[in-house]
Amino acid sequence: MLAMNDAAIALVLREQEQIRAAAARAAEERQSDLLLRRSEADRLAVLVNELSTPIIPIYSGILVLPLIGAIDSNRAGVVMEALLTKITEHSADAVIIDITGVAIVDTFVAQYLLQTARAASLLGTLVIFTGIGAEIAQTMVQIGVDLDGVLTLSDLEAGIEYALGSLRLAIQPA
Repeated sequence: MLAMNDAAIALVLREQEQIRAAAARAAEERQSDLLLRRSEADRLAVLVNELSTPIIPIYSGILVLPLIGAIDSNRAGVVMEALLTKITEHSADAVIIDITGVAIVDTFVAQYLLQTARAASLLGTLVIFTGIGAEIAQTMVQIGVDLDGVLTLSDLEAGIEYALGSLRLAIQPA
């Protein structure tokens, strides 16, 4: 009878070991799946940041940064870093920051825009802001944004013409 109990105990122990091994494999698979999902989420976050900061070289030495949507502190940092990198890569003489697509300009956004302009200017790049509509202009004045020394033009077309003119170039009518 004792031998039978030993066999039963051994069987139970083997089954428990198999259950533990299966649970460990399942946990490893879940961990691997989570790491894969996290990696994919990180990749998508990078892609979203790239798409939210399209810096377009429109002519030799001229870049355009069209800003669209809300700007939070994370995006502001990404935009500034990307712009400064592109300015250096392209040896940009001028950058046009078009804020036509920015719905709200609060104190934070205004300060971020000015910091970005100052940083680009330190690299020797002319910074032109375009797309400041009446409502945004009014808001900027109300919150006390100091735009002295900042070049602002009505729209992207005017910004492009000014940037080309600063390089002694012009668009010739067809």
